[in-house]
Amino acid sequence: MMKRILVAVWVLLAAGAGPAVADLNTGQRALDLSDYPKALAELRPLAERGNSKAQFLLGKMYTFGWGVAQDKEEGLRWYREAASRGLPEARALLIRLCERDSDAASVAAQTERLNGLGPLELLRNGRSLCAKAALQLEARLEKDPAEATSRYRLLGYYYFNAAGEIGAPKTIEARRRHILWLIAEDPGSELGGAVEARIAPAGNALADPQGYAEGSRLWLQQVDRASASATVFAHAAAYHQIHDKPTAERILLAAKSRFPAAAEHYDASLGYLYALAVLGVSGLNHTGIPVAASPQEASSPFAAKARKALEQSESAALAGVAGKILSQYGAMMQAFGTSATGERTLAEKLLTRAERLQPGNPLWAETLGQHLLMMAKPGRAGGGDGRAMQRALGYLEKSLAQTGEPEWRMSRLQEVAKLALKLGEQAKAERYARELLALAEPHPQDEKYGPAWHDGHMVMGQLALQRGSVAEAREHLRAAGETAGGGTLTSFGPNMGLARDLLQRGEKQAVIDYLRQCQNFWTGAQVPIERWIQDIEHGRTPEFGANLEY
Repeated sequence: MMKRILVAVWVLLAAGAGPAVADLNTGQRALDLSDYPKALAELRPLAERGNSKAQFLLGKMYTFGWGVAQDKEEGLRWYREAASRGLPEARALLIRLCERDSDAASVAAQTERLNGLGPLELLRNGRSLCAKAALQLEARLEKDPAEATSRYRLLGYYYFNAAGEIGAPKTIEARRRHILWLIAEDPGSELGGAVEARIAPAGNALADPQGYAEGSRLWLQQVDRASASATVFAHAAAYHQIHDKPTAERILLAAKSRFPAAAEHYDASLGYLYALAVLGVSGLNHTGIPVAASPQEASSPFAAKARKALEQSESAALAGVAGKILSQYGAMMQAFGTSATGERTLAEKLLTRAERLQPGNPLWAETLGQHLLMMAKPGRAGGGDGRAMQRALGYLEKSLAQTGEPEWRMSRLQEVAKLALKLGEQAKAERYARELLALAEPHPQDEKYGPAWHDGHMVMGQLALQRGSVAEAREHLRAAGETAGGGTLTSFGPNMGLARDLLQRGEKQAVIDYLRQCQNFWTGAQVPIERWIQDIEHGRTPEFGANLEY
């Protein structure tokens, strides 16, 4: 079966075919010319793959019934999608619509429609609220404090948008009120562990030391109850893990004692906590990424205790999770101008121990390989520690050998194929790139497979150049641009190594065409594609910067 799929991929390439990909510029022009069927055909696939501009335009089509049955709810859904991806005009439009439709009857009808959604979905929905709607929801809660739909939406609004509309003092007071209610009345809710449901005592514009202290008191009351669930313990620990790590540790150790069947889960949570302490992390954003670090935290008595616990632990979960966090977050700490002493060495030691304790777990081999690769510092010019890169390749290949799960393999294959190419192991690079394309080829419109399709062609293009076949490399560049996007392709953009190398060989138009294709999945005010195209048209080689690194 695999062989048949591979043959199909290469037949397609030889014929110059590939997955049909919509074009944003074409869709925009079609909409401007009222060619609605063509606009819909171009914009819908892009919108479904996460292109915020296409989502916004599709929202307009549904709102006004341009070429589709008028459906204002569907239009609103697409506006919300675009706003959630940071499109300013979508957020501005949602505020205008929200203010227009925020009378009591309209808000009641909206609440009724949303009653079936889960807490996290309601929180995300709350990001599109405006101050006027928030006041109506607050009025509903005064009459019925247990009405969860309104409360969960408000938690989203107050975390993401409220400060810019009603000011920090009112936002802080409102967040405190809703979060304390959640802890006291619904501590097992899935929102209980969300960053949006935590109060910081310091470190950001919404810091609330009084609210934090009250929230801490309530969480400790909850875990002291004989009926406290494992979920409640996890939420209580998460509330304290940044600003009171010793308390978070006590909660996790108590949970491990009370729920021995979940000991490995709590070991993993302790590993995470200890790594945060060693690194001195003092702030996380809503996605869990560190946004602040403190040298005082990293040198605190608890950090020393955490380091000792990590050095002595024989739990694979504890050592492995701590090693993973020390490796990944440790690299981020450089942005804050602080770095815990020896955290990279400690990360390697812990990951090696986890891999020894659980040799059949592909996560540890994969993470150790990633760590070694990061430490090798392979640069855009092909430098780096060759021995460390070879060790990294060995561990990454070991992780591949330990699992046949397609999505797991796909993400690892991207790294392994590119690393084998960098190390000059052409046979391995080609084998892994072909497997990537075979996995991605049946899913041309799925963002989960977009990076695999793109990177597979990029590796094959570089191999073609090494064989001296510019025409074949050019074809791989074109095919790479037909990706559905997704992952870092959509957020940071694609690697431009093959585009640069072809440009140096005089393939100006091919590179411009590829960059135009990239505009279908890489959008935003700061995307430099137009600047790069202008450089090429004026005979200059663009400064691709970081897009030669990943």
